[in-house]
Amino acid sequence: MVEYKLPKLGVAGSTPVTRSKTPFARVIIDLCGVRTIGELGLAFFICIGRNETMRQTFDEMLSEIIRPEVENLGYRFWGLSSPPTGKRRVVRIYIDGPNGVHIDQCARVSRQVSLMLEVENIIPGAFVLEVSSPGLERRFFTTDQLTDYVGKQVKVKLFESIDGCRKFKGKLTGVKDNTISLSVDDENIDFVWPSIKEVRLVHEF
Repeated sequence: MVEYKLPKLGVAGSTPVTRSKTPFARVIIDLCGVRTIGELGLAFFICIGRNETMRQTFDEMLSEIIRPEVENLGYRFWGLSSPPTGKRRVVRIYIDGPNGVHIDQCARVSRQVSLMLEVENIIPGAFVLEVSSPGLERRFFTTDQLTDYVGKQVKVKLFESIDGCRKFKGKLTGVKDNTISLSVDDENIDFVWPSIKEVRLVHEF
C-alpha cells in the first residue's frame, strides 16, 4: 500500500514498500519544477552521432512501457527522462491534458506507474519517480510535438558541437521528418533530430 501526504509548495510525496533484496523507492510529484531526491547509477548504452537515424536508449525503452499506463488513465504521455547519476536513478515523467494537469492527477499517475514498476521490477535497485506537467519551458521529446510550436522561440542543445557551439537559441521555422529548422541571428540552421540532445521552449512573458 502506498500512503500519500501533501507537504508544502504543492508537492505530494510517498514512500512505497521496500522491494525484496533492493532499497526502497520514493515517489514525488512536483508541478512547480522537477525536484531531485536521489539517483541510482544504472549503466545503459547510447549511440551518439549527428548523422544517426536511430539511437537506442534506456529512456526510450522505459517510455514504451510507461506510455500505455499513462494513456489508459486518460492523460497524454509527453515524455520521460531518467539520468543515471548518483546512487539512485530519478525517473521523471511528464504528462499533459487538454486543460493541463493538476497535482491530484499527477498523484494518480504516480500511484499507477510506481505500482507497475515495482511489480515488474523493471528498474533494478532504488529509484525516485517524479510526475509533473511539462511546464512553461517544456522539453520536446519528438519532432511531432514541435509542429504546434512553429514560430516560437526554442533552445537547442546538441550532442556534438558545430563550429565550436553546442547550444543554439532561435525561432522555430519548420519541422519536417526528423529535421527541425531554426532562425538564429537571421541565419536558418537545420538540425537532424538524432544530433539533438535536448530542445526546450523559451517562455516569452
